[in-house]
Amino acid sequence: MAGAGSLAAGLAISACGGGDDDDSDGGTPTGAAGQQTQTGQETPSGQATQPAATTAPTPKRGGTLRIGTGSYPATFEHMAYAALTGDGRVYNQLLKLEAGQKLTGDLAEKWEVPDPTTYVFQLRKGVKFQNVAPVNGRELTAEDIVYTIERARKQEFLTRQLWTALDTVVATDPYTVKVTLKQPFAPTIFNFGTSVMGVLAREVVEQFGDLKDPKSRIGTGPFMLTEARRDEAVIYKRNPDYFENGLPYLDGIDLLIIPDRLSRTIALRSGQIDVLTRNAGLSDMGEATRGTNDIEVGISIAENVTGFGFQHTFEPFKDLRVRQAVSFAIDRKEWVRAAGGSDEGGRVIGFVHPFEDPYSLSEEETAKVQRLDLAEAKKLMDAAGYADGFELSVMANAGDTAGLDALAVIQQQLAKISIKVKPDPNELATWVKRLTSKQFESYFDGWPTILDPGGNFHGNLTTKSPQNYWDANVPELDAMDAKQIVETNPDVRAGLIRDMERWNYKNPVCIPAYAPSGWTAWQKYVKDYGGSRPTNSANWQDQLVWLDK
Repeated sequence: MAGAGSLAAGLAISACGGGDDDDSDGGTPTGAAGQQTQTGQETPSGQATQPAATTAPTPKRGGTLRIGTGSYPATFEHMAYAALTGDGRVYNQLLKLEAGQKLTGDLAEKWEVPDPTTYVFQLRKGVKFQNVAPVNGRELTAEDIVYTIERARKQEFLTRQLWTALDTVVATDPYTVKVTLKQPFAPTIFNFGTSVMGVLAREVVEQFGDLKDPKSRIGTGPFMLTEARRDEAVIYKRNPDYFENGLPYLDGIDLLIIPDRLSRTIALRSGQIDVLTRNAGLSDMGEATRGTNDIEVGISIAENVTGFGFQHTFEPFKDLRVRQAVSFAIDRKEWVRAAGGSDEGGRVIGFVHPFEDPYSLSEEETAKVQRLDLAEAKKLMDAAGYADGFELSVMANAGDTAGLDALAVIQQQLAKISIKVKPDPNELATWVKRLTSKQFESYFDGWPTILDPGGNFHGNLTTKSPQNYWDANVPELDAMDAKQIVETNPDVRAGLIRDMERWNYKNPVCIPAYAPSGWTAWQKYVKDYGGSRPTNSANWQDQLVWLDK
């Protein structure tokens, strides 16, 4: 997605590009049979708590980091809508995501996968929940992990799709959790590291119920959420009992809601904020840094895919030929230029992200199946009985200004096959509500290419997926998915996933288009903020940030 409202595929996460460095001890099992032991790092980042090199400054304690962002959280129930609600500042998972889509230990000190249906985790000892009622700083135990996973599999949460293969989850002792599956399920190891699996205490749920109250956001993480003022700010304070020795460095974080893109840039330049979170329009980057050497900028390709979603119950889209015509009528490179301000504003891709090679199609094959062919598009529209076109409402996130720029281009492109696009921007909370209740004809936005590439199809495109927002009935794709989701041979599975990608181009359930570029800017006195922040990391890296002033 080009903004805050990205779809959660397989219940992962939002919009910052992954890197390629890999220094974690905890690997990612492929699901192949046989003994596999993974040992998580004792620290969240290799360099963060090690003695500083002679040329590196020593981190300083104290200060409050002021972050400017575009929207207030749609909900504080972190299992409800993953891309918007994971919070690595407050919660920890069994595993966590580092740059390069690599998993390492978080609450789990080590883990093993003795066979494709068994996962055993050894927990850190001495981890405490934050010292507020009703948990009052009690120690985390394996029963909390069991409770969290059991809650996640309930029908009312989108997280249930992560655990369809789950058989049992038990605490074999206070610090050991054993998870068994009914059958092999290839994405499972990544599910333990997704931000929506932040570990909860039963007492919190019993007191607050649905966890929509900001006061219910209580975990074991480096910061405590102490105040939330709708459409104004979300305030975090340092957790003095955090289990990582010496962390976090900051006394607190103020997440300041500034909806207008230009106003956020002005706030950064004037020193009212310290960090400007990811922005999709590269054309704005020059304004943020013009005439100053006091601001640093990081640019990345998002982990998610921006594209066009159809509501398959909308009469024209019931006809496959109309969906194919839309795919042939769009020029994805123009979308990139509109959203990002230049050809560098993103990368044209398919449903599976390029960093997930060998699961993704080659650039050459992707270009072929995504080709612009207006003549073929018009031919298909005529054959479907829509030579004169039709009106189409396209729902969008009003806070995603770059996405709205791209939508204007879509409007022009589809007009060439007589589809009259009516943009329908919504505030984020309304957008999420309409999306999840399927109250739209079509929408322009994105979905993350989550930790496991096959999970994208399983979580978004299959008929029974809770995130099949487009009401697609796709038995052929379901059959393909059923094979790839249990395949333990990575080479065989990669081939199955590529075949699913090809199928979607021939039979569009939705239209993937590009991964947007984006930029984040921060004052030079903000240290260790830069570098890759994978979407699903949910900002746990803020515990490593410090202020040199």
